[in-house]
Amino acid sequence: MSKERIDPYAHEDLYAVDHLLRYTAITPWIRGKRVLDAACGTGFGSLLMLRNGAAQVIGVDVSQAAIDQCQQELQATNLDFTCSGLEDLSALQLEPFDCVVSFETLEHVREPWICLDSLTAQLKPNGILLLSVPGETDQDQNNEFHLHHYKREELHGRLRAKFKYVHCYAQKFQVMSALRPTEQTNNQPIEFKTLSAMHIALTGEPEPTDTYLFLASNEPVDCTLETTTAFSRNAWLNLARERAELYNSVEKFTADIKALHRNFKIEFAKNSDLIRKFTNALAWGQYHYEQSYGRKPEQPYMDAILAAQSEREKVLQARVHELEAELESLRQPAK
Repeated sequence: MSKERIDPYAHEDLYAVDHLLRYTAITPWIRGKRVLDAACGTGFGSLLMLRNGAAQVIGVDVSQAAIDQCQQELQATNLDFTCSGLEDLSALQLEPFDCVVSFETLEHVREPWICLDSLTAQLKPNGILLLSVPGETDQDQNNEFHLHHYKREELHGRLRAKFKYVHCYAQKFQVMSALRPTEQTNNQPIEFKTLSAMHIALTGEPEPTDTYLFLASNEPVDCTLETTTAFSRNAWLNLARERAELYNSVEKFTADIKALHRNFKIEFAKNSDLIRKFTNALAWGQYHYEQSYGRKPEQPYMDAILAAQSEREKVLQARVHELEAELESLRQPAK
């Protein structure tokens, strides 16, 4: 499965850890509740919420193939899956839900605010909406599947227009995946969590967030997370390996660029040398012709020399174009 349709049990990486932590952290708000898992994907989150105490979970996804897989592989009492887009969930004629969960969804849909309205309409008056979107680190990833990027303040404002209470949590994978209220900031370079643990950030710069998790409701809610951190040794090692491979790719790219620049210099040096030689040869030919025949060279002779030089220039120019095309291909981001 691609990173856009996570199956955490197929590949243990930072994306799997982040998703599992989100579904586990919301346990206090879905326990004993009827839950809609909107954009459920492979359904792992739906099953996890059911195992963590949800009374009933209905998973919805726009992909019929994903729903077919869920129905075949994830069979449990009070767990159902159905295929639908999120823009008009009312067509499913479902009973209102205590909780609507939709993780990493709004960045994919063409009409995010219509989808947000549709998700909100599925809630009971005192229901809870749990929503997550990629954070600042998504801006640098050039993800072809993401149609939108959101600032925390923008989405917070949209939710505040619909709900009385909106709480936001920031998630980031470092040595482990961690969730914390966005109001909590690390202002000190070294922050002591307990007598035996501390967080070190000597740069003093705020770190970009991987994901924002929003809780929205019209009733006061205890905002204490059930679980705030998730550690996976394999995920951390896989991330380190990917970064090492990326570093090696950058090193190779840099070496290729340097080699191309060297080739450019060589080709331009050859071109300059040929121009110099041609100028000398032309001057010598004109002098020799004048000495031999006592008059200026005839036009056919000059045309022949110019034509020969033109062919040399064409060959050199073609080589320069080849080098430019090769350089441009290296500059294009890998897909």
